[in-house]
Amino acid sequence: MTYLPIAAGKVAMKFRWLLKSRATLILATGIASVLAFKALKLISRSKVHLHARFGGPKWLLPVVGFLPKSLDHMHRALEIFADTYGSIYCVKVTGMDVVVLSDPNLIRQVLKERPNNFTRFGNEDKILPFSGMFTAEGEEWKRNRRLGAPAFNEKNSTAMIPDMS
Repeated sequence: MTYLPIAAGKVAMKFRWLLKSRATLILATGIASVLAFKALKLISRSKVHLHARFGGPKWLLPVVGFLPKSLDHMHRALEIFADTYGSIYCVKVTGMDVVVLSDPNLIRQVLKERPNNFTRFGNEDKILPFSGMFTAEGEEWKRNRRLGAPAFNEKNSTAMIPDMS
């Protein structure tokens, strides 16, 4: 790491002629800006655009994203989106694209295949001071899911519907 300042100094010495003329400096800055723009465009092109792939509302706030009037109305908004965009769609939540599933068979498939094929983005377990069913990955997630699955079986879920509506 000590070689980095020395290398930077050598590069600066080789290109000191850029600093002698203001026009040359402006030209070099313009070229560097164009190259940086092209590099960013190339990087963004290689990213998967979830909205283009799955569809979903685009009129939402660009930075905040999906923000219902209140949490009481959230399920209604998601139901309307499911009716409009189908069983898989994408919404932006706090600047991140989130894929929403509304078909029980798809949800079941994701829950069964999640440890092997579907992983969470980022390290949510490091954000929260504890690890649990919603933040765990791998073997820990499998163990937590096995323990929590009986609470969400069809009989118990059906019994909860009156309380949720």
